[in-house]
Amino acid sequence: MLKIVCPSDSEYHVESKSIKLYLNSLNMTRIGDNAADCITGIESRVKRDLDSLLETNTIVSFYTSEEETEALTFPGTFLDIAEIADLDQIDFTAFQSDSSQLEAEEVDDDFNMTVRLKSNLLRSNCRVTNQPDWGDVFIRLKGGKIPTPESIAKYIVSHRTVSHFHEEVVEMMFKHLNDAFEPEELMVCALYTRRGGLDINPIRATHSHLIPDFFTNPAYRIAKTLRQ
Repeated sequence: MLKIVCPSDSEYHVESKSIKLYLNSLNMTRIGDNAADCITGIESRVKRDLDSLLETNTIVSFYTSEEETEALTFPGTFLDIAEIADLDQIDFTAFQSDSSQLEAEEVDDDFNMTVRLKSNLLRSNCRVTNQPDWGDVFIRLKGGKIPTPESIAKYIVSHRTVSHFHEEVVEMMFKHLNDAFEPEELMVCALYTRRGGLDINPIRATHSHLIPDFFTNPAYRIAKTLRQ
């Protein structure tokens, strides 16, 4: 298993279909004289090629077993929207990334609470194949206006017929949430269902401390969610 971390400040990002073909091209390729040499060789080769293509500094880590690294995910403090909103009573009518669905709670202007929400309602379509991509979305806001869980649910579902790459969906959601609620801090992450051997997990945040350590640290893997 290979973990690849690409920094968000890179001007370029590798297209998912192409990296599948690239990694598959290493099949049946003799690298080194033993397994350890092969692993080191693959890490260095993939990093070299990605750094050159993207003009940035990537992290490439190879795992040979689940026991050698701990699998982590977002802590349980993220509230599942399905548990705090009656989804059966919501009339879902918008399916083209409709930010007008977003609504705020009535709270005091100086109300400075942190909101952590998660949902497995996210679905968008691949820009190339138009095949559906399902995912879990995690949202963390601090300060600003407080979103209603019902409006967040309607907004997430509104991406059902949008055809974008995973990274574009997360960037779009980040922009819409930032405009609607004007938080002091904001983090949006989507853990997408694995397809073709790759799971793509974009994360966007106003501050680097909002990005969990397990996302960029080679010592950890990202634990699969039920949706994945």
